[in-house]
Amino acid sequence: MKLVGLLFVLPLLLFSCQSDEIPVGAYSFKDNMWNQKVKPSYELELTDTTNVYDFFITLRNTTDFKYSNLFIYVEEIPPFGPSVRTRHEIPIANADGSWIGTKTGTIIENNYLVKRGKVPFIGKYKFIIEQAITDQEVTEVLDISFQVKKFGQ
Repeated sequence: MKLVGLLFVLPLLLFSCQSDEIPVGAYSFKDNMWNQKVKPSYELELTDTTNVYDFFITLRNTTDFKYSNLFIYVEEIPPFGPSVRTRHEIPIANADGSWIGTKTGTIIENNYLVKRGKVPFIGKYKFIIEQAITDQEVTEVLDISFQVKKFGQ
């Protein structure tokens, strides 16, 4: 009898814990340094062209980060058609020097919305991120991650 009850409850638990977040991945920078030659890339399979998605970047840096922002390029390579490369500015600090993101000890975490929209095709999408400042290297950058969520979830 217990087995029958478990077989009934288990699927309910599995479906009730589903998230509308699509895990994609994170990249940790060696020696907390992002060289322009390092271009983290992320791939994901999208199977619904009717949903609106939010594409997020989470950047973590230390409190020794010397800039108030970070410019990046994001290249989106769809399963069909041409790729699209866009430039973004991730704000890190306010004009008064206070941090914009969430501070925990000496780590600042900034969440940045790269794109909101539907995807035109079902299939595998690839996103390549590169830093776009004039310096060859940006120091005090710990890691960068990429997440996709259904809009409004």
